[in-house]
Amino acid sequence: MASVVAGPATQLDEPGDLAWNGGTLWVAERENDRLLRFDGLLGLSGDAAPDATLAVPEVYSVELNPEFLSPGTGGSITTD
Repeated sequence: MASVVAGPATQLDEPGDLAWNGGTLWVAERENDRLLRFDGLLGLSGDAAPDATLAVPEVYSVELNPEFLSPGTGGSITTD
């Protein structure tokens, strides 16, 4: 199964890194200093906008942390 997401609504210009948990994709968008979240990635196609964005100056990487390394429940996201 593959998804192709492209176009101006995606806000993808210079992605530096990504993390995927099997359903949600997080992208460190370096050009726009943003962390982008795409929910239900496998069901997306075309010019799909991210479901959420967060301003993170000079972001270049993102990783998913398992629940046992997280301060809360359900895991966490770390950006650099």
